[in-house]
Amino acid sequence: MRLLRLITLFFISSPLLCFSQHLQCYHCINRLVTSDITKEERNALKMALFARFNIPPSNEYCADGGSDILFRTVSREICHGMNDTCVRIISEGDEKKKLVIRGCQSTLVKAGYDLVTNYSCHRYTDTTSSECITTCQQPLCNISHGFALIPLLIVLSFIVL
Repeated sequence: MRLLRLITLFFISSPLLCFSQHLQCYHCINRLVTSDITKEERNALKMALFARFNIPPSNEYCADGGSDILFRTVSREICHGMNDTCVRIISEGDEKKKLVIRGCQSTLVKAGYDLVTNYSCHRYTDTTSSECITTCQQPLCNISHGFALIPLLIVLSFIVL
């Protein structure tokens, strides 16, 4: 009888435990050097970013990722959306300029804008610019730049098959 009560309690409390645990993501945008671009270009960049995103706090280590010990000082946020994901957006320009934005998808992306889920990279043909968007659903999974993840998944898929 006691075992039956424990099993019943487990099945009743399990869904409640799942709902009480929220996803946590790194939440930041890196600082860009803007001394070599015009005021008009800076304003255009700000307008584009603020139109699409709720800009997270700036942190000089946001672009470094998990390999830098100082990256651990980057702020974190608790995601409150149902089925929320951690997002990492990396946009690299022609002149070795890199913009990195991290956060919860529900709070980072403004209404009316959708992100491609999982892993998506686009390299622009007329320049050396590129943009990569990665989403994941593990705690603090938006830490690294994710390029090593794809070969690992390919190898694992052959092992499983």
